[in-house]
Amino acid sequence: MDVEARDPWNVPGRYGWIGGTGTAAHVTPSTGAVTILLSQVEMTGPAAPVIMRDFWRYAAGS
Repeated sequence: MDVEARDPWNVPGRYGWIGGTGTAAHVTPSTGAVTILLSQVEMTGPAAPVIMRDFWRYAAGS
């Protein structure tokens, strides 16, 4: 669960899951948003790949 706003899409209360094979799903109760990404782009480290960051930025409306 996100507890602080680090990026435009990291809002307190958002929760979900990120998989190492490029899948992600999150729910933001405060806005009613549900986001699902199925990319098959393997993560190469602990930081999210550009495609995930772009997806979350677009989904957050930033």
